[in-house]
Amino acid sequence: MAAEAKAEIGRLELETRVKEDEIRSAAIEVEKAKLALSRTVITAPTNGRVLRLLAAPGQKKMLQDNDMESSTIAILYHPEKLQVRVDVPLADAAGLQIGQTAKIRCSLLPDKVFEGVVTRITGEADLQRNTLQAKVSITDPVAQLRPEMLCRVEFLAMAATGTTSPGAVGGAVATWVPESAALDGAAWVCDPESERVSKREIKTTTEKREGFVRVAEGLRPGEWVVISPENLNDGQRVNPTLKQP
Repeated sequence: MAAEAKAEIGRLELETRVKEDEIRSAAIEVEKAKLALSRTVITAPTNGRVLRLLAAPGQKKMLQDNDMESSTIAILYHPEKLQVRVDVPLADAAGLQIGQTAKIRCSLLPDKVFEGVVTRITGEADLQRNTLQAKVSITDPVAQLRPEMLCRVEFLAMAATGTTSPGAVGGAVATWVPESAALDGAAWVCDPESERVSKREIKTTTEKREGFVRVAEGLRPGEWVVISPENLNDGQRVNPTLKQP
């Protein structure tokens, strides 16, 4: 009987070792599955919103010297760190300064005006366009804004006292408008994109010629002004007809 009990104990010990080997083998398979699963998840080095997806399910990605995006999965951007690229005519670019404030409008949100600050002025002008590019950071962007949206930027001139005046770049930019458009120190300006009008304070000079008066501050060359404004409300949508002087 003792011999039979000893043999049974040996058999059970052998079965225990087999089961332990099976458990270790199963644990290894589990670790391999976890490793394979972890390789299907690619973590971005920074937070952001997907701007462009460059990979498809099952597509192989590898680093290639002749393709900078061969290993790129997606391009991200920070919604709270948007900026506007502005092509400023060279005639107005002389007064651009880092830190200069600006107002930004986008046709997506025609009733919204964003505050911005000039953060960079490129070192090379565009010979074909005769412009100089500046970068304007949007102070408080909204979630609806996206990269590559078209915007209009109004720079605010930096005066010697540190205050700003609208409608000029680097100082008072004089322009001419019909006398009927400049009444009581104000003019109605029409945004050609949103076709909405807004009242703007301006400063005129005593210079007049052929029915036009010279504006020293408040308007920029090329802006649309309303001739003989009557019964207009700020932000009102109109059907403008452009008349060249």
